[in-house]
Amino acid sequence: QQQQQQQQQQPLQPQQQQPPFGRNPTKIPICPHCSATNVATRTSTFPSFETWFLSIGLFFVFWPVFWIPLVVDSAKKTEHICTNCGVVVGTVKPMSDCCVKQRG
Repeated sequence: QQQQQQQQQQPLQPQQQQPPFGRNPTKIPICPHCSATNVATRTSTFPSFETWFLSIGLFFVFWPVFWIPLVVDSAKKTEHICTNCGVVVGTVKPMSDCCVKQRG
């Protein structure tokens, strides 16, 4: 019981929040894997299960446009990779930014 009380009383360490990732490479303040600071990311965009599922659905609904999700980046998954250590540090899900307008 004393150990549980001590664990509950310990303050939580604030975690470094990563910036929201988009489809383009960006800089992150710190890599969660290698702890490098102000490191740039490189991106890898590829069709995911959702992309293929959408393409197959379009094939049955209106087959001449089934290929569109395979060439539109917003319908694909994008991974952000640390240029220092090569580990995936963030992802953007398919269709998560298809209807987002830039604010400014």
